[in-house]
Amino acid sequence: MTIPKFEMKNRVIPIVIAESLIPKNIDYCYTYENDKQKTCPFWEFISEDNAYCSYLKMSDCDSEHGLSLLWDQVKECGIGISEIEYLYEMEFDDE
Repeated sequence: MTIPKFEMKNRVIPIVIAESLIPKNIDYCYTYENDKQKTCPFWEFISEDNAYCSYLKMSDCDSEHGLSLLWDQVKECGIGISEIEYLYEMEFDDE
């Protein structure tokens, strides 16, 4: 079985490992470790109202819903979001 690969800034990382790098149990593209903010390695600041996620290969301006909140480090990938937020999104996706 071949593990799918994900390209990030001239590096190839197996997808299984790539997803493990995304902050868990939080709805943002960062977490705190030892009182220091640790930003998701896929998140990149572009400008005041625009950021880029190399995991999703999209920026705020590329969002299907118009302008997203990547610029404010709000997750668009849905990986590792809190269970409450996930259940809330599932409720509205069914409508």
